[in-house]
This record gives sequence, structure tokens and C-alpha cells, in this order.
Amino acid sequence: MLSGPTKLEPLLIDCPNCEGLGCDLCDDGDFELTSCPKLAIDRELQECLPYAELYKQGIPPVAGGSTDQTQWFTVFCLALWEDEDRIRAQQKQ
Repeated sequence: MLSGPTKLEPLLIDCPNCEGLGCDLCDDGDFELTSCPKLAIDRELQECLPYAELYKQGIPPVAGGSTDQTQWFTVFCLALWEDEDRIRAQQKQ
């Protein structure tokens, strides 16, 4: 499992306001994440994140969709898709 950004090893991301061009919010087009971005949102929204990922994969949170699946299977699918995305990203480097 990948570790998240830290103060010693921050993650630089493009500013969502200017998309990396530089603006009043970021100066140089990027900013440092020094902790997991999920920590900046409340628990209720955090609980929605897996459903958003499943919806992106074509499994909506409705009867017969993601809310009708067992928890272990939902967690398995999310972990599998995360690993696949990570491997694809590494192959592009």
C-alpha cells in the first residue's frame, strides 16, 4: 500500500484554480500536500467517497448496485482498481 504525503515528503500537485500556470492562490502553479487530503473533509463526505469510485466504474449506489453488494466485495473491488490505476501510472513513467 502506498503511503501518503508527509511534511518530509510532500506531494506537489497542480493548483486546481490555475491548473499549474500560477495565480494569486498558489504563486508558482502548484502547492504541497503534507497529509492525506481526506483529512480535510468531514466523516460523512469520507463515507461517500467509495460510492463515488464505484459509480465511476458503472456501479451506482442504488438497489441492485453498490449498496446491495457485500462490504468485503466492495472493499476488494476498490483496492483492485486502485492497484490497477497505480500500475498503469507506473508503466507510463
